[in-house]
Amino acid sequence: MYFKLFNNLLTKLSYGGLTQANQEYFENAKMNEKAEGYKTFIYNNFSSSSYAAFCDAYSALQNSKSDCLTTFPPYFKIITEHENYYRPFIIVMQKNEQTTGMIVGRILKQPVNMRIGNFLILTPVRNCLIVSENGFIVKDDSPEHCKALLEAMYCNLSSNTFTVINLLWIPLDSVVYRLSRKWVFRDYFPIMDKHWFTDLEKPFESMLMQRSRKHRGNLKRTIKKIEGIEKDKFRLREFRSSNDVADLINDAEHIAMNSYQRAWGVGFVKNKSIEEALLASAKEGGLLSYILYAYDKPCAFQIGIIHAGTYYIPFLSHDSCYSYYDPGTYLLVKSIIAACAIEDVTTIDYGWSDNFLKQRFGNRCRYEANLSFFAPTFDGLLMCIGKSITTFITKAFKSLIVFLKLDKEWNKLKTRRSKLRRVSDP
Repeated sequence: MYFKLFNNLLTKLSYGGLTQANQEYFENAKMNEKAEGYKTFIYNNFSSSSYAAFCDAYSALQNSKSDCLTTFPPYFKIITEHENYYRPFIIVMQKNEQTTGMIVGRILKQPVNMRIGNFLILTPVRNCLIVSENGFIVKDDSPEHCKALLEAMYCNLSSNTFTVINLLWIPLDSVVYRLSRKWVFRDYFPIMDKHWFTDLEKPFESMLMQRSRKHRGNLKRTIKKIEGIEKDKFRLREFRSSNDVADLINDAEHIAMNSYQRAWGVGFVKNKSIEEALLASAKEGGLLSYILYAYDKPCAFQIGIIHAGTYYIPFLSHDSCYSYYDPGTYLLVKSIIAACAIEDVTTIDYGWSDNFLKQRFGNRCRYEANLSFFAPTFDGLLMCIGKSITTFITKAFKSLIVFLKLDKEWNKLKTRRSKLRRVSDP
């Protein structure tokens, strides 16, 4: 009894001024009209009517938010439908019959990793609402609309649908990031990193001239390693059509399974949803990917998709045995040259996280954070404390390494550990 009373007290403290009627609405996942004049709609399936409403709301917000591949309705539907453990969860808010904002997410049962560096401490498994890049869309970045949408999102944490919310890639200068900091049950030290872009200046030679002489020289030497004396060793294949997707998936998986990204649990993974998404992109003429072969065996790959004027490069990896040839740089150069030749492409999006290749080719970046929110329950309180403590220790340790100027040695150690892990794998 005391445990239930404690949970109820935490819920009331977290929701503040939200009424009991509002909480009941969100638990039942029905339409509700709040005193402020907002109407909230929740869609948790892809029936014909729900999908049509999702598409209409998404289209209504594109004047205030640029179109993004991860939330584009057909792509989002493909990714969600072809994985049995995904469930769509879309919140749409309206005021005066006008769409003011929406959250595009999917529910997934997954571990909430609490790690210090690369060492896992706890991995409690919970139902999580995953809201990917640009999945939190607010008309004209209005603070009023954003606050109403955040309230709708928070209220769902009191239901049994999910108990954790992960907002991915939220810009630090956004209204969403500023207002979301008021929620009590959250990760107080979220992981932050850079998101790199390249604004293309065509032709490619014009953009290259803006780089330093040293940079241009390094690029020429990298290309010469592969296209010079040893050119008979290598073969480059471009993937554009739907007939190429099967080979692209299989050869990319052959490389990814031995990469350091796979050892860390990230990067490309062969599955049905990725295959269907690449097929759909190829049919629309948006697939632009490359694989480099050495002695007719795949040694490096880069998977890219063109959508709404942006060239997305979500996956890039290579076999460490060929690191001397710098195949990642080689494939990026080929990709940028190809993108510059396409009239509609104006931007390259390298995705979240900071590394040398993205710094080398990107000409602008922004800081983004992955935000985690927990249900206002005793279980949520424990996860909030555990997540905040472990991330704080990790960030403090990284800051100490940088302060002592040991970051390069630390990166070498991590690479060595990942190689040892790959050798020990069966």
